[in-house]
Amino acid sequence: MLWLVYRAWCGIVCDVFSRQENRPAGAKDRCVECPVERTCPYSACKVYLDPLKRLEGPARYTWPQSVVHDVPEGVTWGQYRDVLLSALRTGPYGRCVYACDNDVCDNQVRKPSEWVQSV
Repeated sequence: MLWLVYRAWCGIVCDVFSRQENRPAGAKDRCVECPVERTCPYSACKVYLDPLKRLEGPARYTWPQSVVHDVPEGVTWGQYRDVLLSALRTGPYGRCVYACDNDVCDNQVRKPSEWVQSV
């Protein structure tokens, strides 16, 4: 609330946690073959495959799965899951975030003691 009074913005401190040095012990380069995948907050299997377990019948467009691979015409959800699994094994969406060259900030923390302009 101080920024309302003093018209100053609190600075944002950016920490990047998805770096090689923060990689869990035993982590593999791909989520589909990783022994720590079930406990990883960045698991591609949890994001793309797990939501499809409960679906039956003909597959249709669904986000975010369609970003990894388009839905082939005339396939069931189970078949589409196999297509996605194959895409995660070979494509960029199945790579371990700790092994990637991503340098985008993935955690922003506001610290009230750091102001953009002096108060």
